[in-house]
Amino acid sequence: MSGYSGHRMSPWFWWPDGTHVYLAEGIRKAVREAGFNTPVVIAGKIREPKHAEEILKEGKADIIGLCRPLLCDPDWPLKTKEGREKEIVRCVACNWCLEADSRYEKVNCDRWPQGSMNAPEPFLTKMARPGQFKKENL
Repeated sequence: MSGYSGHRMSPWFWWPDGTHVYLAEGIRKAVREAGFNTPVVIAGKIREPKHAEEILKEGKADIIGLCRPLLCDPDWPLKTKEGREKEIVRCVACNWCLEADSRYEKVNCDRWPQGSMNAPEPFLTKMARPGQFKKENL
């Protein structure tokens, strides 16, 4: 997760959601025009199921790569599949996890209850910490 590529795939909270989608779209277009069907993966601050679905439906990418959203709430895909999007504990893109990984420390999420080394099971929104940044910055 760390290093240059880690910082590119994990944009901070002040970057727009889906900040790299245009790159995946351009790559996918070039790959298809060259006659290949190689799937193109997009990652980088795609935190909402609706946003992920739009990217796929619009043909901008073939696969959504989720790292921080799954670290924050491992049940993100299940909650989405079951229509429980309101129950997803959302990643706030604070990069607490990325910074810990960059220091070779154990990685956890700032949204988890204090002292937790794993997301609680089940992880409910009322259990989530607000994260280290104020809501108006998200």
